[in-house]
Amino acid sequence: MQASALQPSIHVLRRHANGFVEFEFSPGDPDLYLEMVLPAGAFEEFCNRHDAALLDATEQARRLAGRCKWHTAGL
Repeated sequence: MQASALQPSIHVLRRHANGFVEFEFSPGDPDLYLEMVLPAGAFEEFCNRHDAALLDATEQARRLAGRCKWHTAGL
């Protein structure tokens, strides 16, 4: 799913065997995100409470490429 610039979004980094979900949460600005870890049930509740779009692999790759470009600018 592609999130609008103002819609909160979730990028799942890893689902751990112990039931925890490691993810990045963007409150609406794709350049601003928090790395978080929650138990699976709390993760689902968090996504619902914030009406966050779960990003698909294509959108995740596009955002990561943008970050890499920003980090290496001017080098």
